[in-house]
Amino acid sequence: MLYSVLAQVQQPSPDAGPFAEVGSRILGVLAWAVPTISVGLLIVCGAWLAWAYTDPSQDESKPKKTLAWVVVGGIIASAAATIVNWTWGG
Repeated sequence: MLYSVLAQVQQPSPDAGPFAEVGSRILGVLAWAVPTISVGLLIVCGAWLAWAYTDPSQDESKPKKTLAWVVVGGIIASAAATIVNWTWGG
């Protein structure tokens, strides 16, 4: 008797929820924005390094350290954005 009752119950269709499209759009924007911001920061650090190199009163080591951290941060953020985009099926 229990089997006949369970057989009559309709199975709900899997629904992603009301915010699935919003989350997908945000992750898509982040997947493009993170590498773009990383490249922009590399350009800024390169310009800063060139300015510090040409101005003898500036310390050249600070732009180099910042450039190294920008590269490391860009690699980590781009990898994270790629992994999240891949898991969401983008």
